[in-house]
Amino acid sequence: GNGGRNLNGRLDGDGIRIEAFEGGRTILGFNIQGNEITSNVLSGIHMNVAADARLNVDITRNLIDGNGTSAAASLADFASGNGILTTENFGAATDRREIGGEWVANTITNNFGRGIRLDGTATNIFNEIADTFTANNLLIGGNLIDSNGFDGILVNGPGRMTIDGNTITNNGVFAGLAAGTKEWTDPKTG
Repeated sequence: GNGGRNLNGRLDGDGIRIEAFEGGRTILGFNIQGNEITSNVLSGIHMNVAADARLNVDITRNLIDGNGTSAAASLADFASGNGILTTENFGAATDRREIGGEWVANTITNNFGRGIRLDGTATNIFNEIADTFTANNLLIGGNLIDSNGFDGILVNGPGRMTIDGNTITNNGVFAGLAAGTKEWTDPKTG
């Protein structure tokens, strides 16, 4: 690998990154709980599934705050500045990919991008499972999602999920930058 550095020599990284490949029917389980995941260059938590990978990730009672470097960087690169980011890659249309779990009681605040960004590149990222598999549900519940640069929650890939009992307030603080209609000062750099 490149030691976590890009070609410009600047440290790039997510706070926690989970990559799952070629898992078949196996569901890989992770618990992320009670952490302070703050001030990372890219996203706080990034989960990527590829080519028949299934994840069940419980994310509970974490502070996910201030990730990314600027609103402009978050606009230019979808992977920058999100509190929680999910992505997928596939090599064949028959590849099965899934991310499920319970994401509850987290504080997801002040990230330069979205609080939570759920992305699928071409097909469903959630529960892309044939009838012979039991698919997981994704529960996003009881979280404080506040003062993120753009959306509180952005869903780009449909699937089976429940969004319930969250406090989602004051998001889109950099939305004027995207529209070019607002003068703003980056609160982290002045």
